[in-house]
Amino acid sequence: MIEIILRKDIQDYEPKPLFGYTYRQAATGVAIAAACTLLGVGLTSVGVTGTLLIAVLVPVGMGIGFLGVGSVHGLKPEKWWAIAKADREWPRVALFSAPCLSPASERIKQKERHPTRRERRIAKADRADVAAESEMFTTFQSFE
Repeated sequence: MIEIILRKDIQDYEPKPLFGYTYRQAATGVAIAAACTLLGVGLTSVGVTGTLLIAVLVPVGMGIGFLGVGSVHGLKPEKWWAIAKADREWPRVALFSAPCLSPASERIKQKERHPTRRERRIAKADRADVAAESEMFTTFQSFE
């Protein structure tokens, strides 16, 4: 029996069926061309030409291109769009709170789970007092 090991980069290969472009890249190119054409026709009908027209069309095309093909930290657009949307919908805790990744209710629970050093010392002293009292009580009972 022969064992063939495929490397991770071969397994993650994404075929490019449209002249070396993926479907996403081709769709983004079509969207850029359509948006810039419509915007260019609209602006030239108003009388905008030359450098001002290019100064408007290039950023629009670049923005659409980034939204369609651009990757943020190696994530594809559908993944980082979902993360950005979840981040925008995240509840705001307080105006001046330190940045954190958990809502206030979870932070309060964490504070309850982890008492401060002073609270632990007080609890330990209380347990020692209770133990001493119970020992003293049993000692007095044994003399009766």
